[in-house]
Amino acid sequence: PFIGFGFFDNFIMILAGDYIDSRLGVAFGISTMAAAAIGNTFSDVIGVQIAGVIETAGAAMGLPASGLTELQRCDIRMRILKNTGMVLGIVVGCMLGMAPLVYPQEWRPWPPPAG
Repeated sequence: PFIGFGFFDNFIMILAGDYIDSRLGVAFGISTMAAAAIGNTFSDVIGVQIAGVIETAGAAMGLPASGLTELQRCDIRMRILKNTGMVLGIVVGCMLGMAPLVYPQEWRPWPPPAG
């Protein structure tokens, strides 16, 4: 599921930030970094909303439960392993979510900012 979280987070952030930069940045004179921050906020809100959808999709695809006992889940080695897996999933998802950065200019749904 964390690959999905990372993918949607980056994908939406890049598209939202680009749109905000090209539309609101010009209209209101905000910087590219401010547009990126607003895009990140928007992406985080969408990420919270889509988290349940991703987890439900994972269960529907048959992703198995861990099967660990309570004692195993509390073991520090398992907690480190779990966190490492989550981090790696997020990193892979974020890398895949950078796909809009390689889109050709003609695929953009809005014109680039003037200037």
